[in-house]
Amino acid sequence: MAVLDIGLLYVAVHLSWRQLGYENTTRLRLLSMFLAGAFTWLEPVRMTIWLGQINLLLLVLVLWDLGRPADSRLRGVGVGIAAGLKLTPALFIVLLAVVRDTRAFICASVTFVATIIVGFVVIPGDSWTYWAGTIVRSDRIGLISSPANQSIRGILARVLHTENPPMVLWIACAGVVAMGGLWAAHIAHSRGEHLLAITICGLTAPMISPFSWGHHWVWTVPLIVLTLHYAARIGTWWSAVLPVVLVLPLFAWYKTYPDGTVTIGIFMTHGIPVVRVAAQTAYPIVYLLMLTTAVVCLARRPVRSPI
Repeated sequence: MAVLDIGLLYVAVHLSWRQLGYENTTRLRLLSMFLAGAFTWLEPVRMTIWLGQINLLLLVLVLWDLGRPADSRLRGVGVGIAAGLKLTPALFIVLLAVVRDTRAFICASVTFVATIIVGFVVIPGDSWTYWAGTIVRSDRIGLISSPANQSIRGILARVLHTENPPMVLWIACAGVVAMGGLWAAHIAHSRGEHLLAITICGLTAPMISPFSWGHHWVWTVPLIVLTLHYAARIGTWWSAVLPVVLVLPLFAWYKTYPDGTVTIGIFMTHGIPVVRVAAQTAYPIVYLLMLTTAVVCLARRPVRSPI
């Protein structure tokens, strides 16, 4: 899985550049290899590789699928498979409906349903157990209030000092963020910023998920590629600083405490309350800053005709 994940990381970086219109040259492949190596020091990537998770596989499936032309055969099948492997990518099916990509929406939906049917045929007992109740039991994963839970529900649990924040409150907050994220993704899509639209949707998913470990945030990989692209295109000092500022909270910060406990990730930082709260909300803060910046920068740009 480690070897596969490193290969998938390279593919994800390369696909991101290709979606931005860069030609498939030797220089681009070498740059993608260099960045893939550097990105192994990001906490979402480092923990995905360490734990043998499938987040990078889901990332590549969606990037490959939605990076193809709108008239590509079976466009949407990658999204459907990704959603069948892990539910969070199902938000991309909603995105396809929002941007009115009907063919891809139907293909993704049918593929997703097919994965569920296959699951019931191959492992009927486990499938029934999951869909009949396990699906809503987020506490089986870990403490909802854990700093490692970088989702809205985790924030609510920590703020309210409870392991079970009110369901109505969480659904309301998650609903607002989901609509905001999909709206921003639609704006980006309509302005021709397709990779940005996909990235916004990818980062909205862990925000609204009941439990989101840091390694669920691998969609920060194309986000960093986007900031590097904008820095090269804009050419100002502040645009060059932006990728560095983005990487800092995502870095695999490592610390060993006196009791022998080892932690990785800025959200595990101890300290005075203000510092601790900011660190424990690091990824959602990155998300909100990205969303705000994208909407402000794109709002006045003209709408492009669908490709």
